[in-house]
Amino acid sequence: MKSKLSPRNVQRRREGTVRAKVGSLKYAAMKIGCSLPTLYDLIQGGKLRSYHIGRAHRMSEQAVADCIALLQRESAQERPARRTPPWGSRSPLAE
Repeated sequence: MKSKLSPRNVQRRREGTVRAKVGSLKYAAMKIGCSLPTLYDLIQGGKLRSYHIGRAHRMSEQAVADCIALLQRESAQERPARRTPPWGSRSPLAE
């Protein structure tokens, strides 16, 4: 029986060439740039639509793209607008 961590698989993991199947959790995590636990949190929070086929969790390319767009909008809203300091543009130490 062949081991899952054969030398070839270990080398591919080091090089970053392991390919996840489109629609899988690993693929979605790779596209979004997060870990699997964070991906589960996104699904639980309703930010990433998914479905089950038997025991397998799957999601569409469009669902991943929608999640990325939502996260970008949320991130943009969280950033405060840049304000000038209350003392104006001059530094109090410059006087």
